[in-house]
This record gives sequence, structure tokens and C-alpha cells, in this order.
Amino acid sequence: MVNIVHCPVDDRLIHGQVATAWLPHTNANLCLVVNDSIAVNDDKRLLLQMALPEGIQLRYFSVEKSLR
Repeated sequence: MVNIVHCPVDDRLIHGQVATAWLPHTNANLCLVVNDSIAVNDDKRLLLQMALPEGIQLRYFSVEKSLR
């Protein structure tokens, strides 16, 4: 069972406050990004992964796939 600890809706995706404060504060080990552009672009996904603290996994989905 998945335990969702924080669910921001934000067009900035992964930004400094999420990466440095919220993820460690909530003890999250997974960050989900729902964005059509990110879902199909390897370079953008790599940049987002680099923004996350070590040990945090990144998953990304298109809007359509996330609604299923």
C-alpha cells in the first residue's frame, strides 16, 4: 500500500523548497511528477532527477496515464 505524505499541485514541478525541505521533512522516498512534457523528454527527466536529494526515486507520468 502506498502512503501519500504530501501532494502539492505546482507548475514548478520540483523546486528548491520541495527538494530541500518537504521531501526530507516527510521522509518521502519517491517523487511523482505528472506532466505531459516531462513524460516524453529524457533530458527534462534527467534534470529533475538531478534536483532531487540522493535516495529519492523519481516517477513521471502523462496526465492521461495518471488518471487511469
